[in-house]
Amino acid sequence: MVKLVPNMKLPISLYLDFKEMIDTKEENRQIEMQIVNNFLNDPDFDTHYSLSAVMSFITTHPPNPLSDIKTPTMFLVATRGLIPNYFRDLYSRLPHIKKKLVEVDGSVFWMLSHPKEAAKIICDWFDETL
Repeated sequence: MVKLVPNMKLPISLYLDFKEMIDTKEENRQIEMQIVNNFLNDPDFDTHYSLSAVMSFITTHPPNPLSDIKTPTMFLVATRGLIPNYFRDLYSRLPHIKKKLVEVDGSVFWMLSHPKEAAKIICDWFDETL
């Protein structure tokens, strides 16, 4: 299909349901619901991508293998995120570099609903690695 209509616009909602990704934990749910609603109602928020762009996400190989990574790397993984096991597996396949895996009790929007906590984790990592 991409060869026939590469510029066909696909709604993001076809493959991502933002409201479904909101945390189920009530204290986070209220904050994240407002954030997601603001995004969805923002006229500058992309709601569609071309079929060729979507296919590019799927078919483009990384420029180098994971084994080439030399930069200290931290993963912040939401336990109720889309695919936490994928990120844990990817982390486990990183080479022997300075690395850290931080699991947080939340959804994919955890960093938006907990900006101070997220900033502290990230800044502490920078202090440790820079």
